[in-house]
Formats: sequence, structure tokens, C-alpha cells
Amino acid sequence: MRTISANLKTDLVNGLRATIIKITTVGGSVYGYTDHDFKLVVDSVTYNPAPGLKRTNLTATTDSQVSNQEFGSAWVDAPEQDLLSGKFDNASVEVAFCSWQNPGYGRVVIDKGNLGVIQWTADGFRADMQSHMRQLQRNINFVFTAGCRHALFSQFDSTHIGACTLNKASYTWNGTVSSIITQRSKFNVTGLSQANGVCTSGLLTWTSGPNNGLSYEVKAHTVTGSTTIELFLPTISDIANGHTFTITAGCDKTLATCKAKFNNVVNFGGFPHIQTEVTTR
Repeated sequence: MRTISANLKTDLVNGLRATIIKITTVGGSVYGYTDHDFKLVVDSVTYNPAPGLKRTNLTATTDSQVSNQEFGSAWVDAPEQDLLSGKFDNASVEVAFCSWQNPGYGRVVIDKGNLGVIQWTADGFRADMQSHMRQLQRNINFVFTAGCRHALFSQFDSTHIGACTLNKASYTWNGTVSSIITQRSKFNVTGLSQANGVCTSGLLTWTSGPNNGLSYEVKAHTVTGSTTIELFLPTISDIANGHTFTITAGCDKTLATCKAKFNNVVNFGGFPHIQTEVTTR
């Protein structure tokens, strides 16, 4: 049951309603948008005008199914690079009504959820919001597979059985781009002396340049005279000689890799002898 003040209720009934949308990223950054013509400050959050802001394609449910709605705007003040780079992935969203004439009356929340698909279209910014019921669709127990179930470098905690336990700092190295092979995805590096393949399936995080702070999975780490890094996905911005990064070792979750690369079989979280389906033709 929602609680709403008498003053706010009166203004909403009298047509002084404005829609406000608050987006809180996983990193803690807060963005506020409103369909009103002027900036509104409601409960200490500033909501900036977003031209053409509207909610569309609303699918509401009263059971355990996931509710969905889409909202869009011709423009938002968040940098397009941040939207495309994943900084808004799984951000929490709160949709509310307030009085544009008296924003000090507070707000009444009408929906909450998380951001799903984010895209730029010919009409501007569009985002899909899914209700918290989406959390019920994920696995909350352990899956038994031949490969290791532990996240690389995970540590013991009360919510998991076992852990990788490896120290991430011991398997993290620095490097510098020395030449570009394929812009945004493949390049030669210096400063990285690890053997061929050690960083394959690892994580590269940029520490300088326009991609600073963004992380990308490593598709291949090859050493054939020169050391080459190839990423699974292209970077958001161009890469240039001299850009620096940190990179971690990678793990393919197999027992052989756990033994040969990490000498960590005692903490291996898979079941390598489990029976698997055999397809015959």
C-alpha cells in the first residue's frame, strides 16, 4: 500500500503531475529525468528535463511473471559512450509522480525495476525496464558440471560452497599498447612477459586513454616474437600506441588448466568425471 501526502494527492488530482525517473547505476551514480519542461528537485535528487520522455509498451503482471515496460526520450544528458560501454547495465530504475508546481511535496513511486536492453534509435534513447521478478529467473543453487563452477579469484563466503581462493593480484600484470593490428580489438603490447596463452580468457582493464576504466574479455593472448592481445568485443573508443592497461590470467574452467596453470586442483569446483550426453549418428 502506497502512502501519499494530502498535498501531493491534491496537486496530482488537479493536473500538476510530472513523471520522474531515477536511474542508479551499479557503480552508485544517480541520474534523474523528468517529462516536465524545467528542472525539478525532489527528495534531494535533481531531475533534468528529457525531451519527449515517455513510457510505452507497458506489460504489468500480478503473478511471478516479469513485468516489462519501455521508456524513451529524444535526448538524455548521459554520455552515449557510457550507455554503450555497459556502465548502465542492470542499473536500478524508479518511476514516480510528483507535483511540478510543488516538488517539495515529495513523490509517489509507481514502479521499480532494472534496466534491460538499452539502445539508440532514430527517435533517440530507448531503454527496457524489467521488474524485480526477473531475479527469480536466475539459478540460486549450484549447478553440477564437468567444468569448475567457481569464479576465478573468488574467495570463501557464507553464500557459496568452496571458492577458487587464488589471489588476483598475483595474476594481474601491466601492459602498454605498442602497435595496432585491428583498431579497437587486436594490438601488440609491451611490458607483458607472460607465456603464450596465459591471459587468454582473462580480463583487460584500460588504465589510460578514452577507454579508461572499462574492462574487456580477452579472446586470445599469443606470443610469437611479439606479444599480441585480441579482445572478444571491440572497445567503445579508439586505441592508440601508449595506452596502458592491466590484464589478468584467464581460466577455461577445466581440470587440466587448473592443474597446469594455477596448481589449484585442491579447490577445483567441477566434476570432471561426470557422465555427459553422447550423440551418435
